[in-house]
Amino acid sequence: VHRRKIRVWQMICILSQFVDADVVQQVTSTLHTCLY
Repeated sequence: VHRRKIRVWQMICILSQFVDADVVQQVTSTLHTCLY
């Protein structure tokens, strides 16, 4: 589970370069509800 989180954060870092910060915030909040 921990490795999956790290991989997700790496994807978010990569995506944040291409996507707006607002979209990244939405995605992270959604992932938080999914992971926890």
